[in-house]
This record gives sequence, C-alpha cells and structure tokens, in this order.
Amino acid sequence: MRYIPLLLIFVCQISFAQETEWKNLFNGKNLKGWEIAGEIEVAVENGEIVLKNQNSAKGGWLLSENSYDHFEVEADFFVPLPNSGGFFFRYNPLKGGHPAASGYEVKLDNQPNQQTPTGTIVGIARAIWVTSINPAGWNKLRVRAEGDYIRVWINDTQVSQIHDRRSVSGKIGLECPGGEGLSIVRWKNLRIRTLPGSTFSGPQIEDYLRRTDRSQAVSLFDGHSLKGWKVVGDARWLVVDGAIVGDTGPTGQGWLVTEKAYGNFYMRYKFKVDDGHNSGVFIRWDTAAAEVTLQNSLEINIYDPGGFMWGFPTGSIVTHSRSFAGITDSDDWNFMEIFAFGDHICLYVNGVKTTEFHIPATFDRRGFICLQAGRQVANPDQGPSQVRFKDLEIKDMSGVPFLGY
Repeated sequence: MRYIPLLLIFVCQISFAQETEWKNLFNGKNLKGWEIAGEIEVAVENGEIVLKNQNSAKGGWLLSENSYDHFEVEADFFVPLPNSGGFFFRYNPLKGGHPAASGYEVKLDNQPNQQTPTGTIVGIARAIWVTSINPAGWNKLRVRAEGDYIRVWINDTQVSQIHDRRSVSGKIGLECPGGEGLSIVRWKNLRIRTLPGSTFSGPQIEDYLRRTDRSQAVSLFDGHSLKGWKVVGDARWLVVDGAIVGDTGPTGQGWLVTEKAYGNFYMRYKFKVDDGHNSGVFIRWDTAAAEVTLQNSLEINIYDPGGFMWGFPTGSIVTHSRSFAGITDSDDWNFMEIFAFGDHICLYVNGVKTTEFHIPATFDRRGFICLQAGRQVANPDQGPSQVRFKDLEIKDMSGVPFLGY
C-alpha cells in the first residue's frame, strides 16, 4: 500500500451559534412549522403527532419547515410492533432521493433481531441493543449533532455514534414507512436546542493517520517467528506458511501480546477465521495487569456466530460500539484497520468503516496489543477456535499533533 505524504494539515474550527435554551418543535395542538411529504396521513391527537400509512408502498415523512445544523433533539416515540419508523435530520430536499441518502436516518425498529435496530444511524452506525426498550409502549430518543460528530441515545443510553460529513445542515423529519397494511407511528414532547457546533476543514481521523508521514509503518511480524511477542494464557501460537496461527486447543483461550506498549497508533493486518470461531484484538491492555479483560483493555471483536442477535460482531468494540453483521468472508483473508488517537477509536473492515467511538478516559493510555484465540461462547460444544493473522503493521503516532476533535 502506497502512502501519500501529508505535508500540511489545516484544522479550522468555525463556530455557528451559542447553545440556546430548549424550545418546542411541536406545539401539541397543530402541525404549524411542519409539512407533509409522500403518501401518509398525519393528525394531532391528544397532544401527539400521529403518522399513518395505509397500504402505500411509498410511505412518507413529516418535515420541519426550518433547517438545522448543530443541535440536540429530544422526543418520545411510540412504534408498536411490527411497525417501524424513522427520525431524519440534516435532510436537504433539493438533493432529491430518500432522506437517508442526502441526510441521516435514525431507525426506530423495536425488534432486536434486526440489522438496523432502534437507534441505528442507517448505513453508517449500528446501534447496540438496550433492554430498556419497550416494544409496546413509549420510548425516548435523543440525537446530538455537533459538526461531524453525531450521537444517539435511546432511553438515556447511548447506542450509536459516528463522525461523518455527508450533510451539515437540513430539515428534521418523522417517517412512516411504506408497506402493506396499516402502519402507525406516534410522537410527543419534541424539543430542540441549538449547539455551538463546528466544522473542521482538516481530515477525519482515519485519513489523517493513514496519510501522515510523521510516522512510518513497521512490521509487527517477521513472517517466520514470534519475535517481539509473548504468550499469555493457554492457547497455542505457531507460525505456519507465513501466518501467525492461534489455536485454543483443549485447554482454553489465550493471547499473543506485543512486548512494546502503544497509545496512539494506526494498525493494519489480515485475519482469517472459520464461521463461529472466536477471536479478537485487544488494545491498550494495562501494562500492570496480570490478565487480559474487558475492564483493563479494549476488545476489537473477530467473532460472527451468525444472525443479527449477536451483540458485537466482527469490527465492533465490545460493550461500547457495534458493527453491522455479515461483513467478513470466512473463506478468505479479511483486512482490518485500527485507528487509535487519544480517546478516539475508529475501525475499518475490508475497506468499510464498521464503528467509531470516543472511549472512557481510563482507556486513553499506552498499553499492549493482544491477539486473541478465544472460546466459542455461542457454540461451546463445537470444539476449539483457530485464527490466523498475517501482514501485521503499525504506525506509532506518539508525538503526532492532535487534530482537535
């Protein structure tokens, strides 16, 4: 892979507004400030906005007349099963197409066995599932959009976040999707406040760390030995045909750990794992800890036991941020990239951004990198797990200037 030197980075922050007091988006009486688009019925009942779709394949939206750029929105929504809905923002109708293509859509689908469960930013950031969701009653949505940093909460639990620059301003919309039968979505207590958002003219973290010439990539694996690594746990580690092979064997899981600690870095590698086999890469493992755990390190998961119910499939940061399912090929090598800069972690698998997260402060530190051969948690009776790694390279970003976000 060839790198283009990044000679000069401009990081420009432009403030647009001061944070304001909350104001209502819906007056509880009528649809003043809103307009209907598509083939839906919209009414106000008992202080609620009620969107209905009867057998229309197109569906439709209730759109705000005003546009918003940097803001925080709160609202209560009721999407009874098996219906689904959506919340749109920064939608520009002049661009045409579906609002999720020219803006952003937060999916409201209260069934957990979905690729896009409630709180997912469609096509961009998959939501973790929270057990507080009431599939037969009211739930609370909160969306905060500051510059390119977007976060979503469901019932006061953060479920998704991402840095993205598809759209910086546009309308807010409430969706009632198309389909057969009757679909109903209800909303109440919609309010908004303006934030002092900012726009950066510099690159996003992944572009910055890929391209910067302030650090050169070095190999973590010489292709024929485990020099520079140490074994922790019970797994067996070998070098076979130019690849590191980890096998849990009959005794249990384990890790292959770098002898050097890393804080800010860009790491890339190829991995291959059979369906259902469990692996991962743990980063920033506490240098003083005796065991590798989720309390003293961050796990980049490599594990797809199948279906949409699995909490953190390959490309997820376990317990923090969830990847979309089914993005790897168990019959071939896959390519993963890890971008770690301060509290900001971003992951790519096979060229696609899978997740992005600002981690708790306790993990903003230097630590060891650990390759895992793990137990098959979802299928404990199916024998040992085996994983292969090759082409492991890292760029140590110690001393590289912080981007400012």
